[in-house]
Amino acid sequence: MKRLRAVILSGLFIAMEIVFTRLLSVAPTDTMRLSLGFLPVAMAGATLGPVWGAAVGAIADAMGATLVARAPFHPGITLCALLAGAAYGLFLHRRKVTVPRVFLVALAVDASLEVGLKAVWLSNLFGIPYLAVLPSRLAQAAVMLPLQTACICIAWRYLGPYIERNVIPSLGTVKK
Repeated sequence: MKRLRAVILSGLFIAMEIVFTRLLSVAPTDTMRLSLGFLPVAMAGATLGPVWGAAVGAIADAMGATLVARAPFHPGITLCALLAGAAYGLFLHRRKVTVPRVFLVALAVDASLEVGLKAVWLSNLFGIPYLAVLPSRLAQAAVMLPLQTACICIAWRYLGPYIERNVIPSLGTVKK
């Protein structure tokens, strides 16, 4: 029963990520997208842990790329989504969600994955030189880092008590 609840909750997070990333986003260029798609992945990692967070990130990216594609599916970009979900889970699951902790995980995800690794995959996907992709990825990270920090903290402030009281105990996990 606990596993079924985790699967159902993951499905909700996956659906939210697809809507936030694919339908409710602003994409000024092919290599830059501003969205709230990070929020369901971060909430999945914080609530369910790094394995489920990674699964939510990867499945949502693969399904979103298949269902509502602006560009062809690329497994490297899905790998970035998987690693982001795992990072949110490692930093936030069973830990007190604080502004410095959220800022550090968002910085780690943005610097290593969004600017570093995803720029390589986008360069490969679109045939654009890496150094030409980098400025748009840096601009995206500069905008998204404070937005991610604020949104995750606000979401957890209002949803966290409910999740800690009602969702986490039904999943059999204990918050530290």
